[in-house]
Amino acid sequence: MTQGRLVFTLARMNSIHARIKALREKLSISMETLASTVGVSWQTVQQWENGKTAPQRKRLQAVADALHTTVDFLMTGGEATAGDQEFVTIKRLDVKLSAGHGHVVESEDEKSRLSFRADFLRSAGATPDSAVSVTVKGDSMEPLIPDGSTILVNRSDTTVVNGKVYAIRQDGKLLVKRLYKVRGGGFVARSENTSGAYSDIPLDSDHPDFDILGRAFWVGFKL
Repeated sequence: MTQGRLVFTLARMNSIHARIKALREKLSISMETLASTVGVSWQTVQQWENGKTAPQRKRLQAVADALHTTVDFLMTGGEATAGDQEFVTIKRLDVKLSAGHGHVVESEDEKSRLSFRADFLRSAGATPDSAVSVTVKGDSMEPLIPDGSTILVNRSDTTVVNGKVYAIRQDGKLLVKRLYKVRGGGFVARSENTSGAYSDIPLDSDHPDFDILGRAFWVGFKL
């Protein structure tokens, strides 16, 4: 089905139930994934799609965001915002980035792809080729990035801006940290968790085994 035909078909669907199902399937999102993103059970999503119930008003925006559309489009089939139906796929790597002390990574083979709006990626300065989604493990970046979150990383954005979050490779580990420039050259990688369990990590000429993989620009997690 062509992109234009898809938009036309979605607009003609006369119920929110049909539009939720069609958009979810177009994005190749499972019921379980949509459910975890918006904070409900997969059975609730199933009921939305078969017409037994509809999303509560307080959840409509979360559902629209997860399906890369607007509340108006879900409710009425009206106009979506410009570019909302222009989807692109990005790589999902079989990598567990550590937000704790780090996990040794054995491979970075492509596992599957996720779909996002093209205008969303462009707004972050990313492209389908430069963006990658990865699962984060550990609590060192909580509460900003909870354990088990999925982040999007722009691999073309490796220029450090103080205090921003980056994926880095350090001593054979993949980490997610805030980076700060230090006087005399180099950086320090800092955790978000303020419990005292995580020390700053120096990244400089005395600790040269590191690589800045890219800047994180989106996070999704289960409520």
